[in-house]
Amino acid sequence: MNLNPQTIAGLAEHLESAELNARDVTKITDEHPEMDWDDAYAIQDGIRRRKEARFAADVNHQISKRMVAEAQRTGRGIAVEQLGGIRARVRLRQPQRAAVHSWAFAQLGGFLAYKAKQAGVAFVEVNPAYTSQMCSACGWVHKHNRRSQSGFECGRCGFVGHADHNAAINIACRVSNAGAKSCAHTQRRP
Repeated sequence: MNLNPQTIAGLAEHLESAELNARDVTKITDEHPEMDWDDAYAIQDGIRRRKEARFAADVNHQISKRMVAEAQRTGRGIAVEQLGGIRARVRLRQPQRAAVHSWAFAQLGGFLAYKAKQAGVAFVEVNPAYTSQMCSACGWVHKHNRRSQSGFECGRCGFVGHADHNAAINIACRVSNAGAKSCAHTQRRP
């Protein structure tokens, strides 16, 4: 094991968390002598999960409120990828999985939808297929266009840009009724 400062800090944090959890479980078993360790651990785990769910819901409310307020202020609508089923579509490295798989993306979409409706802001969910692989300049789709997590380079026209910005343009074009006049998405996968 490589004992660099980040590893040591991570181990210390893990041990502190485990110690706190053990203290909480011991407290439960002391207060309820009829309860075994596994039941007390399950109770503590349920408490932790509910805290995390409340935190995620609060953050989702704050994000959606800011997005709707900005859209209302600028007189624009909101277009997002369909957020349901995102866990099945996204491939991540090990350290990122816990954070992404514990987040409530569909809940964020629901909050955006109802807050946008209340504020009179247009809200559209777009099919996410190929939005990150399609060139916003020429409309060419290829999996190698997405060079890295943040890099986009079209293999046909040579357009280079940030991958998320390119995908956002593609999402906006799918919503737009102007079609080919404002967007270059007239061609599909060769």
